[in-house]
Amino acid sequence: MNKLKKIISVLMMITMVSVVSAGCSGKDTNSESVSGSAETSETSSSTNTDNTGSVLNTVSNTSSDYFDDEDLLENYNDVTAEILMKGDNIEINGQGVIYSNNIISVTNGGTFIFSGNLNDGQIYINNEELTHIIFNGVDISNSSSSPLFIENADKTVITCVDGTENILSDAENYVYESDEENEPDAVIFSKDDLSLNGSGLLIINAEYNEGITCKDDLRISGSNINISSVGNGIKGKDSVVIKDSDITVNSQQDGIKSSNADETDKGYIVFESGNYNITAKEDAVSSENILTINDGSFVLKSGSESISQSNDTMDADFGRFGGMEGNQNKTENSEKGIKAVSDIIINGGTFNVESTDDCVHSNGNITINGGKLTLNSGDDGIHGDGNVDIKDGEVNIESCYEGIEGIIINIDGGEISITASDDGFNTSDGSGSSIMMPGEFGNSSSSCELNINNGNIYVNAGGDGLDSNGIININGGTTVVDGPVSDGDGALDSGSEIIINGGILIAAGSSGMAETPSDSSGQNTIAIAFSQSNRALTAVCVKDSDGNIIVSYQPSKEYSSIIISSPKLISGSEYTIYRGGSITSADNDYSIDGEYEGGELLETVVLSGAVTYAGDGSIGQMGGMGGMKPDDGFIPDGNDGKTGGHMPNGNNGMAPPDNNGTGGNMDPFGENMGTEQ
Repeated sequence: MNKLKKIISVLMMITMVSVVSAGCSGKDTNSESVSGSAETSETSSSTNTDNTGSVLNTVSNTSSDYFDDEDLLENYNDVTAEILMKGDNIEINGQGVIYSNNIISVTNGGTFIFSGNLNDGQIYINNEELTHIIFNGVDISNSSSSPLFIENADKTVITCVDGTENILSDAENYVYESDEENEPDAVIFSKDDLSLNGSGLLIINAEYNEGITCKDDLRISGSNINISSVGNGIKGKDSVVIKDSDITVNSQQDGIKSSNADETDKGYIVFESGNYNITAKEDAVSSENILTINDGSFVLKSGSESISQSNDTMDADFGRFGGMEGNQNKTENSEKGIKAVSDIIINGGTFNVESTDDCVHSNGNITINGGKLTLNSGDDGIHGDGNVDIKDGEVNIESCYEGIEGIIINIDGGEISITASDDGFNTSDGSGSSIMMPGEFGNSSSSCELNINNGNIYVNAGGDGLDSNGIININGGTTVVDGPVSDGDGALDSGSEIIINGGILIAAGSSGMAETPSDSSGQNTIAIAFSQSNRALTAVCVKDSDGNIIVSYQPSKEYSSIIISSPKLISGSEYTIYRGGSITSADNDYSIDGEYEGGELLETVVLSGAVTYAGDGSIGQMGGMGGMKPDDGFIPDGNDGKTGGHMPNGNNGMAPPDNNGTGGNMDPFGENMGTEQ
């Protein structure tokens, strides 16, 4: 992975100003009805019209630092004008509105109620005041431009009346006065601050480009919006903040995005609450700065094709040994579920994400403080170019190439489950060479760390289970790994060492590249190796001298080694190891205090040192070099295929076969990497 430049994140707090009263500008006077088509029409008075006021008498009361009273303005007392649209004819009761050539121009601030249908026309706002637009059942279409164009306003607030359906549509081609023009380019297009609220349904059909575009700050609260767009669904240049809304987007580009990449305090997105169903051919959610999600329900699908689960062992291993990208599901376009150029902070919510690219991706850091995430990815489940911190919540990565990737990964709590065709966890900063030749050991970087301090973790990996190009620290929690079948990978793989000072670790997998914890660990480990692979679901149990179960486990796949570490493994004490039998009263097929019966006694060991080896096989790896069975030794050039392990230049390793074949097969794909003699 090439090292990407970290974006320095700037935490933002918006200071709200300009609080206005519930009533808008406008005076109560007698009204006059005027009809018009191509002629200019304007009234000079306004009516205190309250025929729809009864359904516009509520203001969202959810507190937020991002919304001011204007953003939440749904109710009104004074009406500046009512506009009844009748196809090509317009009736205007009030002031501040001009109608000419199918364009309804709002020239003053105030409150304007629109109803009816406008054929091939536009609402055009050009003033420097707060403008409140009420959609009370409208159908507005335009064949050559934006149906709603806000060129100038202090702020525009659009309210959709409860119980109404409001439809805005454009066409495939826009007509501009000059070739240099490219705005407006969306069904709703605003050059200034824009807010949407009201529980009435807003339907947007964008055939030219985007659904909603705001060149400033966009706020959406209590809204019900359905967008179909050939471009982006919703775009706020400086910021997008949404709460208490139901939003459905089907877009040919991004679903919801911010676009200001030039100012460090802008270009952010915040979801405070609501329901979001987004299908996008590119990113479902994309932020140019920090992306914060406090709550909400998210169903996100991104990518132009279905997620492929065709990564086989050859693809993955060829990537590691040949220095090539192993994931064949990589896409040219960004097709991620949740993406930010800066940090991603998830504090809560439920997420169901399917993406052909990463499900959650940050060019900076990712922090998960809560929520429930169900992820299916053609690439990484969670990827941070910086650090990934998981403090609480549920993370279920059902399918992916790699599960969780970052420079430093800290797990401080939560429930995490990963099923990966390649690595489950991977810490990498891109500083090492991606090409590993026979005779070389794996890459190491002092900046990379995998730190497991708490939580419950399960990994089912086709490649390495826990993989760090630096150190692996396990200080607490429960970590269970069903690692690889291939000898080209290991359940545990570090670039330097594995240190265990607490928690429970069970890591089963192949033995050829398996790595054991360091002797500097503060907690004891039993490393068991088998000369023959065990079938899937073959149980292993460790008991103390009183017959109490320390750990028992049934790996879901074939395995030839298993690493077990527990605070109950005491130096100088005797432990018995059993194979086979059955486990009852177990969670996730492993048991700490459950029952075990029917197995055969494999070996009795007395713990001496941080790692005690058992079994009739050997453990060897190309990483931290900490895992050879002591009585076998580590003899890279030895004549005994067993003692050499699967090591470079060993007679059972990756050297070309000699005359009697003891060199085995030099297989870069991790299969049949030598046969014990």
